[in-house]
Amino acid sequence: MDLFGSLSWYDIDAVCPSGVCMDGGTLNGYDMTGWIWAGLDEIGAMLGVFTGHDHVNDTFNYSTRNSTWAPSFLNAFRPNSVDRNRGMLIGITRFRAYNPFVGEITPGSVHITDFYAGGCCVTDSILLWPVSGSDWSQDNFGSWFYRAEVPTPASLPLIVIALTFLYHSRHRKA
Repeated sequence: MDLFGSLSWYDIDAVCPSGVCMDGGTLNGYDMTGWIWAGLDEIGAMLGVFTGHDHVNDTFNYSTRNSTWAPSFLNAFRPNSVDRNRGMLIGITRFRAYNPFVGEITPGSVHITDFYAGGCCVTDSILLWPVSGSDWSQDNFGSWFYRAEVPTPASLPLIVIALTFLYHSRHRKA
């Protein structure tokens, strides 16, 4: 995630238009062939595994006091911002929407926060938040990517079946 923190939305979109990264396309020297820049549906589905909440069809913003899902999430994924009070993972999505703060269409970022010190009013949270603009980048932000599931090659089982067939057909002729 944080390998691409210095890149803007436009930088990533040039290599991964509509989410699918081009064959041979690189970001910060990493080959992005086979990678997909995640949108809200993909990120929401992944977050639902941790929270048990439907982030795709329900609200994306979500918070829980002293949760078990936030530390579990940040153990599975490397946070890109940590201080003595909290760990955060912030990533730019391919999603863009109207940002009333700046009066333009801007990218969205998804923030996951795990507060270490519980307190009465401190909650672990997931927030969908607009970034300042499409050409904006920040080193402690990342981007959400995943690989499409690659089917297991069936060549070995096919070879075994073919050899078995050949073996049996030779024994029948003899």
